[in-house]
Amino acid sequence: MITQIRKVGNSAGVVIPSVLLKEVKLTVGAEIDLTVENGVLNIKPVKAKRQGSREVSLNWLLADFQDVEGELIPGTVGAEVLEDDDANYRSCP
Repeated sequence: MITQIRKVGNSAGVVIPSVLLKEVKLTVGAEIDLTVENGVLNIKPVKAKRQGSREVSLNWLLADFQDVEGELIPGTVGAEVLEDDDANYRSCP
C-alpha cells in the first residue's frame, strides 16, 4: 500500500490507513518502535505493560513503607484467599 510522508510541525509523519491499523491491532496514540535495518524502516508495536501484574519486587512494594506502630497479627484474620501460579485459588490456612 502506498502512502505519503507529511510534514507535522518540525517533524514528519506517515499516514497509516485504518485498515492496516486494524490488521495489526493498533489505535491512534499507540506506542510504536521505529528501527532501520538494511535501509528499511520497520515499525513495530510496543507491547503494553500489564496493569496489575503480580510480578513486582519486594523492594518496590516496600519503597514507601513507613514504620508503623502496632503489632503484626500472625496467621489469617478473615477470609483471605491465595492465588498460585496456575491461577488456582485456595483459602489461607
